[in-house]
Amino acid sequence: SSVKLSSSLWADKPAQSAKNLRGVTVNHLRKLLGDMDGIEIEFAGNRWWVCWRDGFTCDLFRARELAERILACQQTDFTAASELIGIMKRGTLLPAFVRYEWFEGIKIDYDDYFIRVIERLLPEFYESRRFAETIRLSDILFSIDSLSETALRYKVDSLLKTGRAELAHAVRARFVQEREALYGRQ
Repeated sequence: SSVKLSSSLWADKPAQSAKNLRGVTVNHLRKLLGDMDGIEIEFAGNRWWVCWRDGFTCDLFRARELAERILACQQTDFTAASELIGIMKRGTLLPAFVRYEWFEGIKIDYDDYFIRVIERLLPEFYESRRFAETIRLSDILFSIDSLSETALRYKVDSLLKTGRAELAHAVRARFVQEREALYGRQ
């Protein structure tokens, strides 16, 4: 609703000022979205809606769809997993720079969900000797959780299996250095 939107984004502003900021922001957002096919901002019944039409694609939605398909299968769907890797290797699906309290819970939930999917895929790709994809999955997991021991194990083991021992040792050393910088020597 307009009230909830204003109170979430401009809680420190008087009502009229928040209303003006909301109008300006929605206009800017509409201009930004104007170049994209199939997505619009609509206002109806005192509520704001982000509406998408046929032909609209969104990496987050597609990644979630693929992840659901992967989790629903007993056998690994390597085609779906490879498409998911292709989407997720481009970067985070929900940016960390958005600093709203209401957004943090959504980001944490999605990060946890994708961590679960990746941690399921890693041993399956590794055991199938798909080492390049295992390394990419590990890198994706590192992008979500920079201190993931699961990502470290599979990346290092895959690098060793592909004859890149020097790089494997460098990855492990950097991991230990980052962990020590955060937690101290253990």
